[in-house]
Amino acid sequence: MTDETSPASNLPLTASFTEDAVILRPDLRDSESIAMTDVGVNAGSVPPALPVDTDDSRPDRAPRWYFAICESILWFVGTLAVHLIGGVATIIAVTIVWTILSNGRSVSMSDPRVLMLATAGEMVLFVLAAMLCVSVRYWGRTFAELNLSRPELKHVAIVIAGTLPLSYCVSAYSMPIQWGWNLIGEQFPGLKVIDELSAMRMVNEMADATSLPVMILILAVLPAIGEELVFRGAMGRVLMASLGIWGGVALTSFLFGLIHVHPVHALAVIPLGIAMHLVYLWTRSFWMPMLFHFVNNCWASVTAQFGSGEPFQENAAVTLTDLVGMFAAAIAVTALAIALFQSRIRYRHPDGAEWTSPHYPLRVPPSRTIRRTTAAMGLSYWATGFGFALVCHLAMGWQLWKAMMSPQ
Repeated sequence: MTDETSPASNLPLTASFTEDAVILRPDLRDSESIAMTDVGVNAGSVPPALPVDTDDSRPDRAPRWYFAICESILWFVGTLAVHLIGGVATIIAVTIVWTILSNGRSVSMSDPRVLMLATAGEMVLFVLAAMLCVSVRYWGRTFAELNLSRPELKHVAIVIAGTLPLSYCVSAYSMPIQWGWNLIGEQFPGLKVIDELSAMRMVNEMADATSLPVMILILAVLPAIGEELVFRGAMGRVLMASLGIWGGVALTSFLFGLIHVHPVHALAVIPLGIAMHLVYLWTRSFWMPMLFHFVNNCWASVTAQFGSGEPFQENAAVTLTDLVGMFAAAIAVTALAIALFQSRIRYRHPDGAEWTSPHYPLRVPPSRTIRRTTAAMGLSYWATGFGFALVCHLAMGWQLWKAMMSPQ
């Protein structure tokens, strides 16, 4: 939808009222007009007023910064606790069932099948807990607070096309971090035990005993729902309200990386967290960071399933294909980000003025008179972004093909 203005924009926006003027303000959710007396002393007639987009039942007050920090810590600690409790409970359940079905044979936690079952159970419990807690937190207002509006198709296309190029950039960025971690591990061998907690190590182990659809369900669908509800939907909302957009995005993304435990993985995830927040802010739809998260984890599942298709892997030589993909990825990410920003969603009053919540920029406006608009994106940025994204996808496809064809 392109920006349009209402005929109401030709009306005066301000007026001076006398003490005799009485303004009746019914609930704006049920009416788009404001009844008022046509009384004016020495000021002529009072012009009709535009709807006032406020909602006293949902005040737009920001929490104190210390309350926001405390709530975010509770969400973070709660997430860790649910993962821990869910993991232990799932391991106990898998152990009991495995022992019964295998006629008393002991369970080996190094078995990839056991790891897959434990991870699946843990993630299901986490998603259910996240959905319950977020629903209780926004009781009766979940749709409006998260903004579950239907996204624009052009934004869906940009997110799907741009996720792999951004993953390319993050892989290159994490290479020196991995090298530094290896040097630290050589000086302090005890830190190497942290490598056993690496999520990518577990993903690669699960790939040996799990089909691709099951991996996508466990590693892409469930995290995209649970982690986005907690970090973008709950934690990010309260931190942006109290610390501002950039402060809230930075702290939320840092905590998002911290939840991934391993230092290298955590630092690599932070840029992805920032990108998901920007996608959320520019599209004004909670479905979009979920889609971004899902597509990113799908690529991780595919590269783990079919071998060393992921670029810039540890202890692997950087090939010409990697460099071409990196160059194409950098251009694609830049161009698609500009195109997404140009066509970002905005809310406008009937007079054409932009509406925004001073503290909660992602929530749905309280008045039906405010329209959701989007501007056209620049064709040059759109074409450049999608063209180089295609090159990046072809480079990844070539890497995957070589990995599948190489002898094991």
